[in-house]
Amino acid sequence: MVTGSPMGDVETRPGDPEGAFDEICMVRANTLTLRELDTFLAHHLGKLESGHNPDELYSGLGYAARSATDVVGIALYYLIPSIVPGEELCFLMGAVDPLYRRRGVGTRLMTQVLAAARQAATKVVVVASLPDRDAEPAAAFLSRFGFAELDCEVHYKRNLVGIDLVSEEPRFEFREYRGGDSSLDRAIVDLHRRAYRGHPCLVDLTDQLLAGRLANPSCHYELLFHKGQLVGYASFWINESDCDVDSLLVARRYWGCGASDALVHCVERAAAKRGCATLSTVARSSNRAIISLMQRHGCYAVKSSRRFCRRFTADVLESEAVADFRHRRSD
Repeated sequence: MVTGSPMGDVETRPGDPEGAFDEICMVRANTLTLRELDTFLAHHLGKLESGHNPDELYSGLGYAARSATDVVGIALYYLIPSIVPGEELCFLMGAVDPLYRRRGVGTRLMTQVLAAARQAATKVVVVASLPDRDAEPAAAFLSRFGFAELDCEVHYKRNLVGIDLVSEEPRFEFREYRGGDSSLDRAIVDLHRRAYRGHPCLVDLTDQLLAGRLANPSCHYELLFHKGQLVGYASFWINESDCDVDSLLVARRYWGCGASDALVHCVERAAAKRGCATLSTVARSSNRAIISLMQRHGCYAVKSSRRFCRRFTADVLESEAVADFRHRRSD
């Protein structure tokens, strides 16, 4: 769960509201307006506003903790297919008002989310990401719910203002793609799955997800061809003046021949064409190849975050059910 402050592990301070625990009720997040949700997250996590009509109800998944007058905690999540066949990923984000920590609010929110995740699929992995600067208290909170540390992600950025753009590499062909070619769609999906096969907690690129991205005007795909064959692609989002690179990959047989660098230059040209001042991306700290590529192109680390996960499988759920049954029998 991405938290600017931990969900539950903070000492109670003088002046905290007496009896607050008894007054808290759990409601689904889709009972909140976007204004309520954005205001809370902006205050506690520094999240930007959604840009939608603030009087509309939130349409996603999650839970909120309410006092008699205010929202005091939020836990949001979304489910998406994993690169591992048959597995679903559940990504978390949330926070609890500091005045209501150590009063069970974070525990109740997490319990609700985990219960929903367990019902979502036979195999589901719940993933929470914590900024390094305040990960320890939140990590202790997650460990109480069986989360284990997965990896570390490094966030990179590059200034694009005033850089000298490199022209197209003549050995390769480049094409901006907005969809409409079923054979290319299939080639993009297959390339993604081959590149990321075996990597834990990475999102699968399904036909439906690709179609949704290609239909989104903020999302862009640049394709890399060699002798008419698709050998790589970059996907990125234009957020105001920032180009946020989501994926940049090249078929293994083209590693070390300059194809990756040519694709980065292609993204730089596309970003500059759209008026972007910066380029940003995220890489796992263990992925030395992509980190070396980013640093070679002037990207620098701006922050890092630690990822934690909790796996639920049929075997885990069965053993938990047996343990619960035995505990109830002993009572």
